[in-house]
Amino acid sequence: MPFIQKLRTLRERHTKQGTIILLHHVTKPNSAQMPSSLLSNPREFLGRARGPGKFLDYTQTRLGLNEEELRGEPYRVINGYSRNGAVRPLVVGFNSEHLLFEPVHPLTSARNTAFEGRPKQQEAYDKMPEEFIFKDVTDAGFSPQIATDMLANGQKYGILIRHQTGLYRKVTAEAQAEAIAA
Repeated sequence: MPFIQKLRTLRERHTKQGTIILLHHVTKPNSAQMPSSLLSNPREFLGRARGPGKFLDYTQTRLGLNEEELRGEPYRVINGYSRNGAVRPLVVGFNSEHLLFEPVHPLTSARNTAFEGRPKQQEAYDKMPEEFIFKDVTDAGFSPQIATDMLANGQKYGILIRHQTGLYRKVTAEAQAEAIAA
């Protein structure tokens, strides 16, 4: 009942700003399809939601919750997409000692998510120093496309910051802690 009450409160506060829609499941992939991942491809995963198509097409933001494997470990993933900006995934793991779900370390989660299924991009990211430019990636033997994709994914998932000068900086745990404290 507290969940329903919180939804009512949220709806009352934002009467002119949106609608809350809860869906139960997505369709199962047929034998010819590879199962889609909410973590690496939220648009495809959430595109399998069932319900009135036009109703779903007009939502501003879609979020999903799914259990997936990441590096051989089961995790719960909350991810989605929005017309108004990027959605960063939240990956939580079960802590059996305390019987609760805890976020996986944000940088570890973001790094794993950014390069999940993209080994060349991960390799390029790992080879780069803390600060670098686009040319450093291509000089390290990676194609311009791999460099572009790695930089885009790194920025999207918050593990790279691009400065106006074209310099890229890896986000460290210390820098992230400072940003949270500020």
